[in-house]
Amino acid sequence: GRQGCKFGCVLFNMCYAMALQEIERRATQQGITLQLAYTKGCIQTRSHEPLQTATVLEATFVDDEALVLICKPSEVHTKLTKLMGIVREVFAKYGMSINWKAGKT
Repeated sequence: GRQGCKFGCVLFNMCYAMALQEIERRATQQGITLQLAYTKGCIQTRSHEPLQTATVLEATFVDDEALVLICKPSEVHTKLTKLMGIVREVFAKYGMSINWKAGKT
């Protein structure tokens, strides 16, 4: 659609959601995930109680994306490189790219 077309935002959101799902799937396959442990609705970092876990990879607001990468310091470079490669590949597949301009990243 053209600028201002109401269908444009629906189409973007559909494509963006598919891209984010694929990024999550690929990152998980590469071992790039964050498992938050919680009990009774509270996030815990250490506990002796039985914990449940939830996988978290990203937080999205419209077309802004924050990806979570938590790992050992010795793994940061390798995992960040893999994660950014996944993001670039998937975004390219869906006709998107990262805006690297000042103030945008």
